[in-house]
Amino acid sequence: MTESLFGTPPAINAADNAEDTYSMSTRITFAVDGTITGVRFWGTPNALTTVPLARVYTTGGVAVATQAFGVLVLSAWNTTMLGSPVAVTAGQTYDITVGPRDRYAANTGTFAAPVVNGNLTGTAGRFIVSAVSPPPFPTSTSTTWYGVDVLFELAGVTGELDGTLPAMTGEFDGEAIASDDIDAVLPGLTGDFTGEAVVEGGVLAGVLPGLLGDLVGLLPVQGVLNGVLPAMTADLTGTSAAGGATVGPCSWTIPDPLCCAEAWAEVQSAARDYAALILWAATGRQFGLCQIDVRPCGMKRCADGGGEFWGYDWSGGTWVPYIFNGQWFNCGCGAGCCCDPRCQVRLMGPVASIIEVTIGGIAVDPATYRVDDDHWLVRTAGECWPQCADMDTDDGDNVFVVTYQRGTAVPAALLRAAAALACEWAKGCVNDDTCRLSNRVTSVIRQGITIDMVNPEDLLESGLTGLWEVDTVIRALNPHRTVERLRIYAPELNVPRMTTWP
Repeated sequence: MTESLFGTPPAINAADNAEDTYSMSTRITFAVDGTITGVRFWGTPNALTTVPLARVYTTGGVAVATQAFGVLVLSAWNTTMLGSPVAVTAGQTYDITVGPRDRYAANTGTFAAPVVNGNLTGTAGRFIVSAVSPPPFPTSTSTTWYGVDVLFELAGVTGELDGTLPAMTGEFDGEAIASDDIDAVLPGLTGDFTGEAVVEGGVLAGVLPGLLGDLVGLLPVQGVLNGVLPAMTADLTGTSAAGGATVGPCSWTIPDPLCCAEAWAEVQSAARDYAALILWAATGRQFGLCQIDVRPCGMKRCADGGGEFWGYDWSGGTWVPYIFNGQWFNCGCGAGCCCDPRCQVRLMGPVASIIEVTIGGIAVDPATYRVDDDHWLVRTAGECWPQCADMDTDDGDNVFVVTYQRGTAVPAALLRAAAALACEWAKGCVNDDTCRLSNRVTSVIRQGITIDMVNPEDLLESGLTGLWEVDTVIRALNPHRTVERLRIYAPELNVPRMTTWP
């Protein structure tokens, strides 16, 4: 669990604008073993002229970590995670330093007595008048808190866990960390899990049972996960930002069965339709190529003053918060580095192939765009995609349409399996005695011999057909019995508009 000296900052009552440039710190003693993972400071109401650095010093003045901050936020916590976390043993003291700064938020008298919060004790504020970067070791001591705080992680279990944990039926709001092997059986968690379970370098070889409560925590694994995860059942309804599932088994060209004889000639079209629908659903509704037309909305860029920002919302030149790649930003112009393409739109994936891209009815040269990660349409030459495509008309100069094949090609083995299923369906349709599809009979007694048969309902519940050559393909392509293609829900992702009628 992450600890800090302050949850909410003390009331800010010191001067905001300094005549000099300072580097400021909080002296903190740690009561238990753990790791300093990050540094934060409370932003001033007015912007700093420079972005400060975080540095961790021993009380002897030795710098053990230095890290830059990112984009600063006013009147809020600004946090940076250390690239090289600092290991702490019980009783150690460090000066957590931020600087240089020409403005600061502070509270006078905070450390008139030690401030204790959990395993952290703050004893003093410290400062040095200096504009040097990275910030030098503070040499002056004060009872003032200069807005600096720390992120501290408790040390985890370093031995082997090889036992059985009893059932947890209440709320779990702690932290479970292991840096070695876990070879235990974890029982059901029936309460709310809001903690953190981390494996760092060990092997998780246990069996995780079903989670019956709300999972609101974090389960990163940096070692080897060799456990058995139970089935997770969820009801995902609505429209996904990555697009919903395809509407049917598109592009299922089923070949003629190899062994079907006369029954096939009479009902082959209906048999193919049946086999395609059943196996498309049994393999998770993931195979098939459907051609669709969509009208994407591009990411807008700010050109005022020559800078750029990346986001989906810009309203009347005002500042608008937005999410991009899972992180919140404030829309605005400014210099920065971005590892994403500067011109891209999101398509409902997976994108198998682009058939045509038109802007204002004119086809775009295919050599000037590509597809990344099965859903990003990236412009590589020429102008960027339209920032505000015209959705009010079908033939204007700013109408942006992408025609493409969406989905995953049907494997040849699955088409052969569909042919085998279609053949047996055709035999059953014409009352051919050689049909191998199971009826509702589960037991047959002939001449004193009892033959038990698989219950058809059990086969359907498992997503199987009873034909071994068909069911082996289903299991190979859908081993986890997925009922539909997985979808992504994220508020920052635009869903391309698709005309569904007429």
